Amino acid sequence: MNYLDMNTRQMHNILLNLNKLENEFCQGQHNNPRFENVQSYIEYLDQEFIHHNKLASIYYRQIPGDAVNFFKNFKELDEALIIYSDCNIMPLKQFNFQMNRPHIINCFEMIWMYKGDAKFMLNNEMIQLKEGDCLLHPPNLVYNFNTSPDSIGVNILIRRSFMLDRFSQLLNGIIEVERFIESAMRGEKNTNFILFHAGIGRHFINETINNLFIEYLWGGNQRSGIMDTYFELFVRLIRRFSNDLVESPHNIGKKEKYFNDIKTYINLNYKTATLSKAASSLYLSKQYICRIVNIIADTGFTDMLTKVRVEKAKEYLTETNLSLECISELIGFSSASYLSRIFKNMEGITPSEFRRNKQ
Repeated sequence: MNYLDMNTRQMHNILLNLNKLENEFCQGQHNNPRFENVQSYIEYLDQEFIHHNKLASIYYRQIPGDAVNFFKNFKELDEALIIYSDCNIMPLKQFNFQMNRPHIINCFEMIWMYKGDAKFMLNNEMIQLKEGDCLLHPPNLVYNFNTSPDSIGVNILIRRSFMLDRFSQLLNGIIEVERFIESAMRGEKNTNFILFHAGIGRHFINETINNLFIEYLWGGNQRSGIMDTYFELFVRLIRRFSNDLVESPHNIGKKEKYFNDIKTYINLNYKTATLSKAASSLYLSKQYICRIVNIIADTGFTDMLTKVRVEKAKEYLTETNLSLECISELIGFSSASYLSRIFKNMEGITPSEFRRNKQ
């Protein structure tokens, strides 16, 4: 298979052909494929279509000797065993078999329903997935994933460090995700997941998944960075087409949701934000906004806005050589002298002293 000749339509057809092979193999095994042993796994992957097109790693990274360890340790899989050392993520096609094999992996995982539907059992809780659904779950939870016949489920394994350091920023502003991350970092064993419904945009998202698979399977130099880029696009499309509306077992109160909306508004509009503009944009009264901010953050709206502006000023002071006059204009302060006064009140030093210390 020539990487330069591949396109998303061909990748789509490959996934459909793999489904056909899986179904035929399952019937040959009397609908009970014995994937508990290595030989059945090798027998399936040795088929001409898979061998000729170098598709074996679409199910699992193929390194000599690893297959034995994979099956031996299937109940508790380590990210070092399933994710290539030079990659942050690993896209895999779900075997389209009914396998009652609950297991644990110690990395994050996103499940994308490319086609059809599936049953996802997480800590003994059944979650029904349909085409266009995307489920994110944390490490170290017992789960079992079974797709329906002719369905295509995509497993995207995500390194813990990548998830916490970079990926979580892509989902910033969704309060359910914040609770999800907090719970995962504490290592809580309760059922914890995020479920996005992005069915309306599944065709666009599938194209991105196809490109991700192409890069993973046949990409060469810069493969990891390009995969990261496709994955970032995948997540942003999930956000767009789900409208940030998610299902989660975390109980999020109305006031907390409103506070998150206020915080997101300030972070996006800190240069021009005012209480009146926030009230108009969020369809809340000014009094109610002040009350929510006071209850949740024990501060005022103006103080919260000022804190965000000062944090942005610190970024400019650290990463650029822009003048204080320019920075004050960029963050919404009326003058450089006002920025200096507010900055010193909050940080204990002037902006110039802060910049010298950072340098």
